[in-house]
Amino acid sequence: MAHDIHHFVPAFLLREWETGEDQKLTSFRWSRGAVVDSRFKAKSVAKQRHLYSKTSDEGRPDNKLERDFMGPVVDEPAAIAHQMMVTQGIHALSEGQRRDWARFLVCQMIRVPKMVVHLKLRGREILMRGDEPVSADALQPGDPPVSLANWLLEHKPTLFDDLGIETLPYIVQSKLLNGVFLGATWGIKQIKWAKHNYVISDTPLVYEGKMNSDFLFALPLTPTVLFVAYSNEAVTGKHLDEASHNKLVVTMNRTQADQADTYVFATDNKQRALVARYLRKPTR
Repeated sequence: MAHDIHHFVPAFLLREWETGEDQKLTSFRWSRGAVVDSRFKAKSVAKQRHLYSKTSDEGRPDNKLERDFMGPVVDEPAAIAHQMMVTQGIHALSEGQRRDWARFLVCQMIRVPKMVVHLKLRGREILMRGDEPVSADALQPGDPPVSLANWLLEHKPTLFDDLGIETLPYIVQSKLLNGVFLGATWGIKQIKWAKHNYVISDTPLVYEGKMNSDFLFALPLTPTVLFVAYSNEAVTGKHLDEASHNKLVVTMNRTQADQADTYVFATDNKQRALVARYLRKPTR
């Protein structure tokens, strides 16, 4: 089925880690008590079938959100902004491209599987919160009164998950959240003298601090280029400027591995020891 595979870290970003004769990236994960690595194309990782799908009236997965929103509204414009930053720098971005990239960053905060699960749970909580009775015309003659929440649970159970998914585009396009990024100081940190390259995880957007005060967001754009957005230029900006290339890489790679859900991606397997130390073992 078209558009049934949903990439929560888009391939345009992960392709930057494809290297070697096979033009693939290295994927690290835990398996049987050890960190193992495999080689994949970017399009084959960081994806989940029907992650953002709703349920159609016919009971089939509805991929409209992926087809009509994630691709054309979020990822395709962001890919252009990404290449502009990598090749020409932050200052080459137009105002429209800055908005495209801000939208992508907001989306990257909530599109990963654990956040999508959270949205679905919140939708369920909202629907289950009320105790109003279902309309009498929805009941069969002689049926006892039932709360709307319980009736929906029995007759339209997919609505609980769909409500959370329905909110995703509104969050991604929130003026408040986009405004946080658009009002921040943006920068690019290129590493030329570090011993290692940046890795990137399946939960790649790093967030430190609080969005209503001091914060730092960071996202690797390539194995040697890091995007940063921060609120305090005097403190955070100065700290970033003074950090050595090696310190930037080590700090970022530790964070990427620590906050990863399952996978860490790299250009090669030289970062196996770091990944084994910081990537959390699965609990089941």
